[in-house]
Amino acid sequence: MTKAFRIDLGAALAILTFGAVLRTIQHAAQGSMWLDELAIAVNVAGRDLGGLLFRPLDEGQVAPPGFLALEKLGGVLLGHDEYGLRLFPWLWSLAALPLFWRVSSRFVSGPEIAAGLLAFAASPALVWYAGNAKQYSGDVAVTLLLLFFSLRLAEGRMGQREAALAGVGGGLAILAAQPAVLVAFGLCVVLGWGRLRARESLGPVLALGAGWAAGAALVTAAGILIVAPATLAQMQRAWTNDFFPLFPPELRTLSWLPLHLYWILGHLLLYIVPKSLPEVGFVLLFCALSLIGGWSLVRRRSAAGAILAVPLVVAVLASAVHVLPVSKRVSLFVAPTLLVMAMAGASEIRALLPARARTGAALALLALFAMPAGAVVLLAPPPYRAEESRPVLDELARRWRPGDAVYVYGSASLAMRFYGPPVEWIEGSIDRADSRTYFREIDRIRGRPRVWLFITHSFPCEPEAIRSYLESIGTELNRIEDPFGLVGQRAATAYLYDLSDPDRLALADAETHPYVSATRLSRVSVEGCGYGREPGQLPF
Repeated sequence: MTKAFRIDLGAALAILTFGAVLRTIQHAAQGSMWLDELAIAVNVAGRDLGGLLFRPLDEGQVAPPGFLALEKLGGVLLGHDEYGLRLFPWLWSLAALPLFWRVSSRFVSGPEIAAGLLAFAASPALVWYAGNAKQYSGDVAVTLLLLFFSLRLAEGRMGQREAALAGVGGGLAILAAQPAVLVAFGLCVVLGWGRLRARESLGPVLALGAGWAAGAALVTAAGILIVAPATLAQMQRAWTNDFFPLFPPELRTLSWLPLHLYWILGHLLLYIVPKSLPEVGFVLLFCALSLIGGWSLVRRRSAAGAILAVPLVVAVLASAVHVLPVSKRVSLFVAPTLLVMAMAGASEIRALLPARARTGAALALLALFAMPAGAVVLLAPPPYRAEESRPVLDELARRWRPGDAVYVYGSASLAMRFYGPPVEWIEGSIDRADSRTYFREIDRIRGRPRVWLFITHSFPCEPEAIRSYLESIGTELNRIEDPFGLVGQRAATAYLYDLSDPDRLALADAETHPYVSATRLSRVSVEGCGYGREPGQLPF
């Protein structure tokens, strides 16, 4: 072992430890589960294993059987709460760190390895999902595992027996990650084609692919046979803009792919939707490096480059045929490929520089890739929080009195079911078109001296409209503020009103009360009623 390699190994281990610490801080904080986590949690906590695996999930959820089984195992081991349901997503996030190192080291070396590892280790998105009871950290880890196995086979480091073992291990891992079905198929095609061109035996590929095919078949069968048609239709509607508009071609077809890849890289590096000029420029620079790195890999026509490209290629093809969208969270498994391409692009540029300039270029490269890590450590260290319903509802339970009415905003109903006190409550509707729906529901409890309003995961302007009505017909008595000072959709709050004053009740009713609405609502931003946010904003 050379001195240079020992230095690289030491730096890599230090960066991997840094990433593991960030993920563990996020996991250990055990903040309240937010809406998407709760939709999984109520299914896992409310069913036995058979009910999870063989019946359609409630709350419009779709999840691979392996992920559901691991969630149930975590619940059995540690409890059906944050500790148990986030156990395996955290472990997946830790496994992804050395896997990314071993995959990326096939393509770059020297400062590029340290720089890329640092960006991956400090990724706010990957840190956030390490503490989420969702499958996204597993998608990343399983994709990297399949890439690692494929690269070893392509390098001739796998015999028939090792390939078979990798097939079994990969097949089991695929059970926990739906995108891995597509990745596994693409990798087997690339590996098989490479063997045929080299006139080598297909035996190792077949041994590897057999286990992967078994795992992929089970996940696919579960998706076809168990997912409710209504859920599939709902997902198709929600993902309309995230499907590649290839047939028929549209004007936006030209910009669709670059824009969506930009969002994925931005999600990995910053989590937020880039909005300021420095943020946009930072992500665009990484996009440019990815293009340069991708082109250099294509130019070399190497088997390793073809393997690395598989997650990106299958994601785009699946999107074109409306199987899987290309979006920030769902397509997070593509992000490691884009980051390795950016590392390769940086290496390509540095190699073109005069020898005397390469040291400075290496330092500049490290500074660039270290920016997310610096931002995480200095400006926004974990733990990150969103929709902290548990402490708000605990406090509501302490202040609740017999006879109190509790009106729960529609999107907060899962939080109330999971964390709320065992009292009767009214579940609000979800009506994005007309806030008067909420006013009519509140009119059912007009005249009550103590009415609680609980809100979290709010849609723009709806909480403002509801509160404006309550303040017209009643008087605010008390409130429970968000315990971490979160605002907008990420906040969890509760308000107590007196609706028993006949004079105030006579001032308005559900049909006559005016209400504010969003002045601008688009995929990029929401403004209005004194409220502004960016979708996807990092929860801190």
